[in-house]
Amino acid sequence: MRRIALVGLAAVFMVTACGSDDEPNRSPGATAASESAAPTPSESTAPTPSESAAPTPSESAAPTPSESAAPTSSESAAPTDLDGTREYGDLVEPQQSKRARGGPENTGHRVGALADSDLVTIKPGERHVGKRFTKPVRMTGGAAVDSYFAAGLLVLPGDPVNVSWSTIRGGLGVSSHTGGRFSNLDIRDLPHDGLHITSDRGQLARDLVFDTCWVHGFQPAAGAHADGIQIRGVDGLTLANCTLDLGPWAHGPDGRDALNAAFFTENANGGASNVRLRNSYLNGGGITWRSGGAVAGAFEVTDCDFGPDWRYAVQYSAGDRKGSLPTLQKGNRYLDKDGTWKPLILV
Repeated sequence: MRRIALVGLAAVFMVTACGSDDEPNRSPGATAASESAAPTPSESTAPTPSESAAPTPSESAAPTPSESAAPTSSESAAPTDLDGTREYGDLVEPQQSKRARGGPENTGHRVGALADSDLVTIKPGERHVGKRFTKPVRMTGGAAVDSYFAAGLLVLPGDPVNVSWSTIRGGLGVSSHTGGRFSNLDIRDLPHDGLHITSDRGQLARDLVFDTCWVHGFQPAAGAHADGIQIRGVDGLTLANCTLDLGPWAHGPDGRDALNAAFFTENANGGASNVRLRNSYLNGGGITWRSGGAVAGAFEVTDCDFGPDWRYAVQYSAGDRKGSLPTLQKGNRYLDKDGTWKPLILV
């Protein structure tokens, strides 16, 4: 019998405070609504990276890391064995040691002297190392390593991209892209969503892997309803060893709720299927876990920790509840307000 780990106020208050799944004016971040679109607070558009998309704190500033963050040394974009697990059909057998989650020691650019670049498009076949991109950047292929994106990054349809050991201010959007690999990324200074995965450009996003990423430093705009990751259409998404940390609860500058969820799915742009979260840390928001639509195929959540900074509840499932249940969940827990870790069953 499944045990519901609902903590906080009544569900009706949660929906009212955090916004229903069909709320017309949600403001997803880092969405790619159109190649020329700028960030707006509508649900169909989201912050296409722009020079004003991110605040302007110092490059070295960073919030306190997750307690589980630790260094790694690999520069590879996506190891085949993402989290030290062996798969047997629908079962996942974890090994004794888990890889460190994304934090200050194993994400971001590693070189001190970056070469400024006003490039706005990275194309297939290009490889950029040690660059500081001063303008919003769009990628249709290629690779970026040890780089700093000062005004956000938007990945569009094209050849599979490889982005590793880089810092991205303002958010990362992935639109209708297939095969992208993203690893050791410090994604910070976020007025909207940290990661926004969508399929709004005529084809379904597929086969995306995020490994050892640190999403943090939310500075939400008025009415932003910012998410750690928002999913609006994908088939094949893996998050392994990631930290999605919205931080302590905060209102926007207009006094309204501004932090939505660390994990949020919606039935939009083809829906979601084959989604896997492994050995990751999720924290904060009005409700930390919001599975707002059915996830087809595999839906696996294993060895994940949920932090204590939620406002209303740890989790809330809406829409097709049965379809939103993970097909595999094990080893998940949450840190209760009393300071103790407790098992978590997602419902």
